Amino acid sequence: MTNPIEDFLNSRRILREKKPGERNAEQIQSEFSLPNWLESAAMRASQLSLVTHPGKFSHPDVDVASIRASPRAEADGFLRSGNVTDVPFDVLGNAAALDVYAFLSLVMEDGRTVLEHFEASSTVLQNLLQVDDEIFGRWREGLLKIKEDQRELRSDGKAKQVYFPIFSDATDPQYHLLTILTASGIVNVNRDRIRDSKFSDEVKQARENRKNNQLDPKGYDDFSGLLIMKFGGSQPQNVSRLNSTNTGQAYLFSSLPPLLDDSYIAKPKRDFFKELRWNVELKEYFSSMHQLLAQDYNNVNIRDGMRYWRQQICDWVFERASILQSLDPEWTTSETNHLPIIQKRWLDPKRDWDDSVIELDEWHNEIVRMIVVWMVSTYRRMFKAKGVVLLGEVHEVVFASELSEYIASNYWSQS
Repeated sequence: MTNPIEDFLNSRRILREKKPGERNAEQIQSEFSLPNWLESAAMRASQLSLVTHPGKFSHPDVDVASIRASPRAEADGFLRSGNVTDVPFDVLGNAAALDVYAFLSLVMEDGRTVLEHFEASSTVLQNLLQVDDEIFGRWREGLLKIKEDQRELRSDGKAKQVYFPIFSDATDPQYHLLTILTASGIVNVNRDRIRDSKFSDEVKQARENRKNNQLDPKGYDDFSGLLIMKFGGSQPQNVSRLNSTNTGQAYLFSSLPPLLDDSYIAKPKRDFFKELRWNVELKEYFSSMHQLLAQDYNNVNIRDGMRYWRQQICDWVFERASILQSLDPEWTTSETNHLPIIQKRWLDPKRDWDDSVIELDEWHNEIVRMIVVWMVSTYRRMFKAKGVVLLGEVHEVVFASELSEYIASNYWSQS
């Protein structure tokens, strides 16, 4: 059975022998003997702190308390520390003592680390080290100091801080001052996953297959707009161990809004009028019409004003219809398009239509009716909480008669 602890010490001894400095071979052999090295490691472990959220990502000279969070995993749909599995701990402290953490991270045959074995006072580990209870207990006490929590929670002016409002009162505003810390373990996992998805042998082969127009059974994922952020400058080890392992680099995803294609047009699928989206311009038209409707009197100026705003609303509708009418013919023949035949005839005029099937006057009148129905229902929806003026069948008849003439002279005559 292999002994991972002996393998670890032998590998470090070989490295030291390559750069012995002032030490001779006998001193190096003594330094890396199991009892001497573990005795030293137990004393040096207190120089390190096992953390999940180091503060030095904000600034290498920041002096904040070491945080080791243990949040629970919950099916709440959030991307947070507790819901990301297999996240490694990070280490802060004296860089010269990082070999202690490397030792505690060794994985034993049962899949548990040396640190987990010390925490459990494992007899398996004690037998492997071949020491009595007293020595094992002393080593265990010293090495577990790497997990000691700092009693004093403190922040620092160099850390990233955010004022979070907890009481809304203009005369006496109150806030929590939050210190923003980086979950370096998640940053590390994210970096590894992205690198695997971009540079693994399987992905390289998939890219080559695509280049050669060959089918790849799995394909590959790619990430656009990635940014590499560096922490710690030329001394990444001064930030944290994981940061040093990653050469100070972390990937950032783009959080910019998507760039929309200016030429993209959302085609209605079931009902042109129900799929119209209000904008500020339309709301202003209806608001102006509502102000006139809400008047207690009626005169020629009121009626002219009402007529003007209804025509503005009608123009707004036809402006959007004209965009669809400019598309390539036959766009309404798509399998996903379920517009009423009258709307298809209106919005897809370049299509090869048999006007003997749908007479001109028939679909003209029906479109006017649809516009009036949409106008009345939109007004009710838009102002239902602001004292909507009831519009009945009489209004619909008046609106239809008026708009028929306006549309006939301004739109149908152009078709």
